[in-house]
Amino acid sequence: MDLKYWVFLYAIEMESITHRSIDIGLTDLEIGQNIAVLRGTRSQKTIADGMKPFGFRWTQTTVWEVESGKRSLKAKEAKALAAVLNTRVQNLFGETVVTQTRAVVLRSMHKIQSLEIAAAEAVEQYALARTKSLALADEVLLELEESGVDHDEMLTYLAQTLRRISSKSLEEVMDERADAIREAKKMFGEDATLRFHPGVREIVEGDDGPNDLQDMLLEDEANGIDPEAS
Repeated sequence: MDLKYWVFLYAIEMESITHRSIDIGLTDLEIGQNIAVLRGTRSQKTIADGMKPFGFRWTQTTVWEVESGKRSLKAKEAKALAAVLNTRVQNLFGETVVTQTRAVVLRSMHKIQSLEIAAAEAVEQYALARTKSLALADEVLLELEESGVDHDEMLTYLAQTLRRISSKSLEEVMDERADAIREAKKMFGEDATLRFHPGVREIVEGDDGPNDLQDMLLEDEANGIDPEAS
């Protein structure tokens, strides 16, 4: 339990702090948002009227000011307000729906920012790999052409395949994948579990969910199956 919470409970019982603002780490606005959530569908006037038997001359404006963070909630008021709201005092100062949502939003922000960095790095690696692979393919094909002798057909095919896939831009690759996904959904249905299989450049139905790009297998091309003929 947070030490500030225990200090707060002790402070509520002390007359000396009756007119001091509560400081438990939340802003006045966050406390006000909590109160608004706990109030629910009850009107602000209803809450204000409920505070009067406890000796507090609250009006609808008072409730609005507290909920909007324009007025601090006093310690002794909190005890009475909790009774009016039919809740525990600590619920006025716990995590609100807003603060919980804020935490979710922050986690989502951190995740997307991390993925942005990973995506940027992946694009850089992809561009570098394309450049190196294209150079390798051109070098092999040139050597085969200049040799003037019979050469391995498989090596020629692999070099040509490497050159073809290395010549594609990232936009072309993503467009091909998007087209394949659309066609697969027409074939298997919107709810089907699909896997991207680059060997045949299509989406196929699978049981273990979609693969990441890094996990895609290239066995068909490695075995000499021409993707263009698939």
